[in-house]
Amino acid sequence: MLFWVAAACRQARKHAGRIQSQVAASAVVDQATINRFEHHIAWPKVGADRIVAAYADDLGVEVIALWQQALQLWARRKGGESLDELGL
Repeated sequence: MLFWVAAACRQARKHAGRIQSQVAASAVVDQATINRFEHHIAWPKVGADRIVAAYADDLGVEVIALWQQALQLWARRKGGESLDELGL
């Protein structure tokens, strides 16, 4: 699930014109933590809930919206769409 939630958060951040350091400030972590999360390198040590909540806070959206987007991306991929078609 890391891949999909990270992809949803990254897409939402980019769409809003925000940068990783802004999300990091909201999460009270360093920018490298956000970068590792977005590139699916590691599940955040502070917990995914805290990181996703930071994206939601920074972007002014509900946390559940980001998780729902992750599930939608996953379902679309399972339905046959390529990563390029998903914008990933």
